[in-house]
Amino acid sequence: MEANFDGKKLREVRKSRDLSQVSLASQAGSSDHYIRDLEMGRKSNPSAQVVCKISYILGVSMDTFMRIEREEGDMVFK
Repeated sequence: MEANFDGKKLREVRKSRDLSQVSLASQAGSSDHYIRDLEMGRKSNPSAQVVCKISYILGVSMDTFMRIEREEGDMVFK
């Protein structure tokens, strides 16, 4: 199983909250260039700390931004 950060989802949620990249970056202690790179997929492995801050600011859970991809042979837990 592979978990990847979903930058498109970040952009979607950020825009739905009517928040600019600059404002989100400022609140998260990051740069607007980094937020832009996350959204565009140029950066795809943010730290848990960054994802936690962004999630808190946007009012969603951290897993909102994770895309889970199952691989052959993955065990499924219920």
